Amino acid sequence: MLMLEKCEVVSRVGQEIVVRVHNCVKMHARVFDANRREVGRVIRVFGPVASPYALVALNQQADADGLFIRC
Repeated sequence: MLMLEKCEVVSRVGQEIVVRVHNCVKMHARVFDANRREVGRVIRVFGPVASPYALVALNQQADADGLFIRC
């Protein structure tokens, strides 16, 4: 079963977004929209270990509401 974690969008510039994640994040993790279509990948993880942020490169125009990262 595919484990997905909802992520909170903090910022968006063009085809890259910064998201706040809470439980899990890995480099190159796939990012999905609400319809479970892959819309991008994590290209950088930064910030405090307790509440990290991830930079996501989108491979298509995606709705910023309802993004999920594969755990």
